[in-house]
Amino acid sequence: MRLSIVIPVLNEEKYLGTTLRYLKENCSPLTEIIVVDGGSQDNTSSIVKDTGGCVWIETRPQRAGQMNKGAALASGEILFFLHADTLPPKALEPILQNAIQQSKLCGCFISEFQGHSVMRKLNHWFTKSNLLWFRGGDQSCFVEKNFFTRLVDLMRDMMLWRIMISSVD
Repeated sequence: MRLSIVIPVLNEEKYLGTTLRYLKENCSPLTEIIVVDGGSQDNTSSIVKDTGGCVWIETRPQRAGQMNKGAALASGEILFFLHADTLPPKALEPILQNAIQQSKLCGCFISEFQGHSVMRKLNHWFTKSNLLWFRGGDQSCFVEKNFFTRLVDLMRDMMLWRIMISSVD
């Protein structure tokens, strides 16, 4: 199983370095880390370059677009989307390997946010919920790449048909 971690960022200098170092320490050297920058004006790009071993690309500042861009460039069979301020479980790769062996196509994790503000503690607590509202798609979740690609293609087809149908009236 090859893992690609996609991190959409915009001005994330405060936490990104810690997250990248954590990933380097806890993931296989074969794990691909892709940082998709939405046009940061701080030191985000320098942090990525200084960490080394990461793919850094720049695109428009739109989180879903950044995630899709990273997914399209990813070489792994498994995509793991992560916020720049979020730390995944230390045993991420064995957990994902087990999930894939159980034929799970996607899943989310309880997120551990850096920092100690009340809002971050609330966010951590809410990620324990299985309600979709609290399971942010880029927060800390995995998806099998082929499944993700089929879903993205399906959503594009649905949007196209909606536009075509609405123009018939």
